[in-house]
Amino acid sequence: MSFPTKTRASPLALLKQFVTLTGRKIRYLRIDGAKESQSDEIKEHCSENDVVLQLVVAYNHTMQARVDSAISCVKQHC
Repeated sequence: MSFPTKTRASPLALLKQFVTLTGRKIRYLRIDGAKESQSDEIKEHCSENDVVLQLVVAYNHTMQARVDSAISCVKQHC
């Protein structure tokens, strides 16, 4: 999960907002090596909610489009 936003919002906060807005249950969360995406808070949240963390190569363009779309969805409803 990479968040190329102009302000570094909390990835966990964005994830929770996305789940709240869409009502979807996250089963897999793909993250790169960014420090903000590998926090203990995210790992704890994922283990509590049965979310599987998957490490991917940074700047994977196919996943970046999905992340950008999710962030846009959250920002439009905030």
